[in-house]
Amino acid sequence: MAINIHITPSEIKNASRILKETKSISSYNLFDQVVIAAKGGLDIEEEQILNHNRYIWNVTVSNLGLKASGLRMYLKGFIWMIKIFWRFKGYTGLVINCHHIEVLLLCWLLKWSTNGKLIYDTHELETERHYYGPLKRSFYKILERILIKKIDFTIVVSPLIENWYVKTYNVQKIATVRNIPEVVDDRRSKSNVLREEFKIPVDHIIFIYQGGFISGRFIEELLQVFNQVEATKHIVFMGYGYLVNEIIERCGYNSNIHYKAAVPPEEVEVVTRSADVGMCMIENVSLSYYYSAPNKLFEYLLSGLPVIHSDFPYISQIANDYDCGWKASFSVDKLVGLVNSIDKNSILKKKKKLNNIHKCLNWENEAQKMNSIYQGIMDN
Repeated sequence: MAINIHITPSEIKNASRILKETKSISSYNLFDQVVIAAKGGLDIEEEQILNHNRYIWNVTVSNLGLKASGLRMYLKGFIWMIKIFWRFKGYTGLVINCHHIEVLLLCWLLKWSTNGKLIYDTHELETERHYYGPLKRSFYKILERILIKKIDFTIVVSPLIENWYVKTYNVQKIATVRNIPEVVDDRRSKSNVLREEFKIPVDHIIFIYQGGFISGRFIEELLQVFNQVEATKHIVFMGYGYLVNEIIERCGYNSNIHYKAAVPPEEVEVVTRSADVGMCMIENVSLSYYYSAPNKLFEYLLSGLPVIHSDFPYISQIANDYDCGWKASFSVDKLVGLVNSIDKNSILKKKKKLNNIHKCLNWENEAQKMNSIYQGIMDN
């Protein structure tokens, strides 16, 4: 039986890239089963059928009778990996997608024990994630350097990250598959989801930030910015993360700041399309961020929204190519001035540049690259 297993140490509910990838892979008919092995929970169904040959296995580990601590977290992670290894170790010829460096050793052990193929399916510049401390970063750098030559193919999300892997490890079998969303709605059709939900007047302008409410995303500074801008300029924060309480608290003081919980991947586009401008202000806190090609950038553009963006190489390249954004400084005062200067006419001019962007930027093009990668792996 031909099985493609995708292993991620996170919950799957908002993992749009993995869901997109596995949906496309399932359609190639190369595998009898496409399995997503993810982090489970007590309130999550253990197995979720997605289609005829694709399902999610939410791997749940109990709290082991221990109080919350670092020890409990590491023990649960270790048992989680053992459960995945034990379930699939008896198969032969697995194709394994490793979606995070935290599970790279597990994925290599599965490859070794099953004589399978291993795809290092990175979502960032893995060893340069900004939240790693020195010890963990050093360990992952050593691990990646040892195992990278034993990997059958590496997939990255940005051309700059691809160049980094080639230069750092002399990797040859590597390709960029950008995290571009599937277009599930007609972008030209009108959406008023946010305007109706938050009772925002039609002549006011809606800026949207979507994604993780975490450090390195300029969240706290954006709250300061929209505390100072004109009352006709609104921002909606849509997503989840540990800064959510700070956002909700600010909503109580500012009538132009709004919070919306994360929506399922298939609903993101219609909600995003109801805004006017996307916020893609990522801070230069790591090389991974600096080289990134953020999925939120593509979500904004394919929803017809121009963007306020960081002056990072690949983000700026995309924005310049389509003349679809405003390059921003990380100064609160300067960003207040920029937001206040944006009016309906300037937005409309930028929007017109995006009318045909879906012909160049689309998941179908990225999926074709992925299909070629899998065909090559299966043929070898």
